[in-house]
Amino acid sequence: VYPSLRPDGTPILDDLPPSPHTASSSSSNSSSSRIISSSFTGGIVSPLSSSSIDSNAQANSSGPIVSMVRYSNIGHSTQQPQLFLVLIDDHKGSGPQQSTTSSGSYSSSVYTIKHGAFQKLTIGLTMPRMSCAAYSPTTGFVYAAGTSVLSLPPPAHAAIVNALSNNYSTPTTTVRYQAANVLPNPARANPSALYLICNSRVAIVAVNNSFYAVPSAQNKSFHTSVTNPSCIKVVSLTQSSQVHPAIVTPISATQTSSLIFVASGRECTTCTVSLVEGIVNVSSGSGNSAASSINNDIISLTSPILSAVSLSCANQTYVAILTTDGLVQLRLPACIAVPLRTVEVGTRPNNFYWLGAFSPLDNQQQHQQQQQCLISVGYSGDARVIVINQDTPLDLSDRLMRLAIDAFGSNGFPRSDLADALHASYSATSYIGPEPTQKAKQLLRQYLEAMLGLLTSTSSTVKPAEKQHHHHQPHMDLILCSILCLVSTSLTPPSAVLANRAAKAATAITTTTLIIPKPIKKVAQSVSEALLQQAASLTTQSSISLIRQSSAPITSSSNKNQGAENAMGFVEAALWLLRAAGLHERALQ
Repeated sequence: VYPSLRPDGTPILDDLPPSPHTASSSSSNSSSSRIISSSFTGGIVSPLSSSSIDSNAQANSSGPIVSMVRYSNIGHSTQQPQLFLVLIDDHKGSGPQQSTTSSGSYSSSVYTIKHGAFQKLTIGLTMPRMSCAAYSPTTGFVYAAGTSVLSLPPPAHAAIVNALSNNYSTPTTTVRYQAANVLPNPARANPSALYLICNSRVAIVAVNNSFYAVPSAQNKSFHTSVTNPSCIKVVSLTQSSQVHPAIVTPISATQTSSLIFVASGRECTTCTVSLVEGIVNVSSGSGNSAASSINNDIISLTSPILSAVSLSCANQTYVAILTTDGLVQLRLPACIAVPLRTVEVGTRPNNFYWLGAFSPLDNQQQHQQQQQCLISVGYSGDARVIVINQDTPLDLSDRLMRLAIDAFGSNGFPRSDLADALHASYSATSYIGPEPTQKAKQLLRQYLEAMLGLLTSTSSTVKPAEKQHHHHQPHMDLILCSILCLVSTSLTPPSAVLANRAAKAATAITTTTLIIPKPIKKVAQSVSEALLQQAASLTTQSSISLIRQSSAPITSSSNKNQGAENAMGFVEAALWLLRAAGLHERALQ
């Protein structure tokens, strides 16, 4: 276990005295040592195990290590203290199933690394029991125990600060949690069940199959007593697995709001949590305000979720999900239901259990844009590193082709014209999907809006999905807008507003000098005809002609007026789309 690593992968062991042995010689003397770069000469940190913990604790407190939360003073000092809050399962906890509200599931201790070995930090106090814990420089250690979310008691916090003040600069703690007995049930007892967001002023806690937001109290003095805040339910899932962990992962965050990914069992979703003037606001999905029906719904995967992490690649944010069957799926936060990539890291069920992200760096890439990688670790000792590459034009084309077949069926859209325009592969073009449903149409709509960047966030601080730039296929955006217009005619009810947004977006991305290929023009013309057919059907239903025969005022009900307005909206969308495709004569007709 190395406390920290340099960008080139060598460990930083500032607190350890230099070892007279090289890495290769020390590995021959001790079976627990690991071989690293031969140019490194330094001590190897001894492994932290339950036996090494129990040597400094009571014999009846033995048990496996559940999690380690590291103390950090990032932003205050370049030298990081090697201090950890360790949760140990001593089999004395109440467990998340029982109704106790005063005790956590695990015992806790504070450990440091001195002279290459983990040592228990003696603070002269009994540490509280905890179910899960988190750390922030502005809050210190925060933990959930039973139905309470609390900061570390002031004496214990002061003892840790005093132990570090001699060698490290310690940040001033200004935010405190004192939410006693606010949760409806005991918090989940797993490492990823608690996370601090909104500049550490809101704690997201997993309780059974639900997730709650618990606000903190900001004080000038850490010792000031505060009134217990109330918790707010963020989202409830239908599955509550006590075997598989509850997961809270941040995707993007600012000072006042955060987009988070939550999962329990096979289900997952995204939520936006904001803190404005001390009031916690929650919106489902990616924060889309244009149409509430396309927010990220709660989706169910084929296997339980074990771990998840957010990462950035090519100016785009993704969520990587690891399931029990050894599959790692890459998804967009704005369209969490569509897996972009799937990689198999293991064939044995429940082997790979953890997923993390890191940024590789070498001498040739120091001045280039960093690209994050994934690493997955298994119980068997195996690990897999996954390099994230950008989507190729063929990947985008095949994915869009399959989603369109799922949404419209084999013959419900200009299939051959779209295949020619996309240059899709034969396997994607000949794909036979299930029977089309409204859910599949909504899924295609959400994917297209996410790829085009048309999602409007309710919070200006949380960015929607980044717009994709297709350098190898410059007309992809026009195709996406055309298909989105076609989706608007098949929704229940049809949406003229969506058709206009997509058509006007197509006009904005095309220029007069851009040469549109003939297959794309055929797709745009077919979609415009579908828009006009939809307008004609709405005109027939409302008994109002698109062309007025006289100047006499039209008297009709509000429903008829609304039908005529929607019909003209589809006509306007058809005109915008034809102009974007360069079919000006057809638009005039």
